This record gives sequence, C-alpha cells and structure tokens, in this order.
Amino acid sequence: MIAEKIQAHSSVAASVRRENNFSMLHFIGALMVVYGHQWALLGGSPPAWLGNSVSTLGVKMIFVITGYLITQSYLRECRFGRYMLRRLIRIYPALIFCVVGSTVLLSIVSTLPSETYFHWSWRYVADNLLLRPNYTLPGVFESNIYPNAVNGSLWTMPVEVSMYVVVGGLLHLLLLVFPRDAEKRFKKPAVWIYAAFVLAVCGAGLAYKFSGRSLVIGFWGTDWIAALDVAPYILLGSLYCIADLKKYCNLQVAFVLVVLASCLEIPYTEAVTMAVVPYCVLSFSVTEKPVFRDWFRKNNIAYGVYLWGFPLQQLVLYVLRDHIAALSPNDAFLISLFPILLMAWLSHHLIERPIESDLKKLLIRS
Repeated sequence: MIAEKIQAHSSVAASVRRENNFSMLHFIGALMVVYGHQWALLGGSPPAWLGNSVSTLGVKMIFVITGYLITQSYLRECRFGRYMLRRLIRIYPALIFCVVGSTVLLSIVSTLPSETYFHWSWRYVADNLLLRPNYTLPGVFESNIYPNAVNGSLWTMPVEVSMYVVVGGLLHLLLLVFPRDAEKRFKKPAVWIYAAFVLAVCGAGLAYKFSGRSLVIGFWGTDWIAALDVAPYILLGSLYCIADLKKYCNLQVAFVLVVLASCLEIPYTEAVTMAVVPYCVLSFSVTEKPVFRDWFRKNNIAYGVYLWGFPLQQLVLYVLRDHIAALSPNDAFLISLFPILLMAWLSHHLIERPIESDLKKLLIRS
C-alpha cells in the first residue's frame, strides 16, 4: 500500500513537472539574478525594465512561479504541517550545502589564519541557516569592488519562507470556513477574500513605493518594508492558482503586453510590473505545448544557480583582481558561469535530489 502511494505521488509530481515550462523559466530567472549581480559586483548599474533591475526582475519571476507551485502543493493534501515540511525539505538541503560549503571554500581567500577564520565563521553559518541573513565572513573579499559581501542572494530566504507560512495559513483558514465543493473548486467567497488580501498587500507595497518616503522595519536581519517590493509576487502567483486564472493566459497576449510595457511611457511602473510579470510568466509556463518541459526534468539546477551565483562571482573577481579593469560584466558573467553551473549540478544530484527523495518517502509513509 505504501509503495503504491509513493508511486502514485511520484507519477503526479512527474506529470506536473513535465507538462509545463516552470523549471525552464525558474532557471532563466536565476540566471537573470546572477547576471544582474555581476554588474553590481563590478560597481555598475545593471540593465533595467519598468524600473526593475534585471536581478530584481529575476527574483519576481521566481516568486511568481513559487507562489503558484506552493499553492498547488498545499491543495494536494490541505494539511498545513505536511505542506510546511515539504517546503522546508525543498529549501534546506541546498541551503545547508551552500552556506557550509562556501564557508569552507572561501577559507582559502580569507586574510585571517585558518584557526581564527573558522573560530568566527560559525556566526555566518548559524545566522543563515536560521534564515537571518548574514553577508560577511571574516577576512573574505575585503578588497573586492563590492567589499565583504559573500552571498547577497540570501536576503530573499526569510521573505520566501515567511510567505510560505502566509499562503499556507490563509488557505488553511479559508478552507476551514469555506470547504471546497465536490469537484474541489474554491467557493467564490473564499476566492474573493483571498484576492482582497493579495490586492491589499500589493496596494501597501505600491503606496510605500509611490510615496517616496524612507522607512525601515527591521527584524531578524531583514527590512520587511523593502520586502514588499518582491513578496507580493508570491501572492500573485498563488492567486492565479486559487482563482484558476491560468485559463486566461495566452502567449500572444503576453507578447503584446511586454511590447506595450516596453515602448510606452507608462507612469506607476511597479503597478504595471505587478500586472504584466505574473501574466507573462504563467502564460509561458502553462502554455498548451510546453516545448521546454523536459529540459530540466532530471537536472533542475535553478535553485543551486541562485544560491551559488553570488559567492562564486565574488571569488572569480577576487582571483582575477589584477585584470578587473579589462573585464566587462558580460565577460565576468561568462567566466563565472561554468563554476556556478558545476556547483548547482553537484548540489542537485548529490544533495537536493537524494535527500528530498528520501525525506519525502518518509513523509508519505507517515
């Protein structure tokens, strides 16, 4: 019986992976983050679209996909505890490998003796595994153009996990009050309440951004006001799933929206971004003939690319510090790409895939 459950679950999961372009677009989003960071690490300003740097746009694309998929995950079982366990199983193996692995790797470039370095580096490891972003390792990258920063990508981790709780918690409450019908569709009051919450969060983010005021609400190493720039995109992706809005997604319409948004002088660009990015991302992801569906079925390395990009880019710039004047952002990006893809591949095949598979089997048996 247990074996049948595992096989059935694996078949459903495989079907979900194969019949869409989510993995491909997740990979593209991760590369956009890495490419945008390359400009900043060389002291420049990255390309932008609708007021968003290419790295920020990549994060927003990833968050739309995340919101859609975690909502699907919750609705498969509608059990908050198991849902959160699945999310943490997805997050932590690769995160532990990256944080611990990069700490050991970067000991070779620290200006401090090894004993001193490892005595103090525990704080970096502990903070980041507790999802409290810490960006510095003792004596590492002090002379880089973007000094001391080891892994700037980790700032999104507490935001993402917090949104896991928000999405799962809200869905749990709504389903207690408004159970789904026999066909497992959401009742209209539940959809409207969820939509109102999503729009309220989006509105709060827009109001702050358009106000031009400077406000910081810091907690657990994160500026939660700044987080309003990206957190709504997880909710928007989730709303597309809850309200079954994917039936309105169309690649041709998405193309027209991108062209119009790119060519027209539209005020309040972030509001346009909130409307266009989720629609275009999901139109590409759930298209009728997902030609990229099998590209990353066995090598879904996007998360590893996202995690390892920043420290390896900094390491490459440190090694090539005497030649930086001759490096363009494109050159540095291409040089960094091979070690990033290699570590992402190792992370997926040696850490993420085997650990997630074993833990999920235990979860199914329970």
